[in-house]
Amino acid sequence: YFTLIQFTHALLSLSHSLPGIELMYFKAFRPSAALESYIRSYYYLQIDTDEKAMGQITRYPTDGGPKLIINLGDAFLAGDNENNLKPFSGCRLIGSLSRQLISKTGGRIAFLAIRFMPGKIAPFFNVRGSELTDGSAALDALWGTYGKVFEQRLRNFDTIQQMLTFVECVLLSQLEQQTLLDIEITAALDLIWQTN
Repeated sequence: YFTLIQFTHALLSLSHSLPGIELMYFKAFRPSAALESYIRSYYYLQIDTDEKAMGQITRYPTDGGPKLIINLGDAFLAGDNENNLKPFSGCRLIGSLSRQLISKTGGRIAFLAIRFMPGKIAPFFNVRGSELTDGSAALDALWGTYGKVFEQRLRNFDTIQQMLTFVECVLLSQLEQQTLLDIEITAALDLIWQTN
């Protein structure tokens, strides 16, 4: 797994190798105690570019773990194959990648990422991590309309800290719902066992 320090070094070397980068901002955050067994970290990346950087190919190292990427900037092209990049906008849950992520700059890049611990996405998205290996899913495909509402709400905050507070509240409520569902399933199974 790529560590956050290795990722930061890779981004810094990236900022020196691309023409047209005017500003690059990266900050990592720790999850709350209630979520630290599920989430490795959050990070925010912003790259402001000028017209010299338009269409540049950028390679991001993979850390091997699943993550939710919330694109807060301009839409850009992304994928794991330079010849098959797809538009990336909104929120996407990206499974564990065995290859680096490649993007083609389309303007202002800004995203918030939630780096999950291996095997810990199911309580939040009702999907096993293995189903998304080297793949991704739009958040609204996993959460329905609430996925779009989540994305729109995030765009209304002024600070990264406000975004993180909101994200943590949403993830904690997802965990709580999953726990209630687990309790209901256990109670139903107990009832079935008692009647047989």
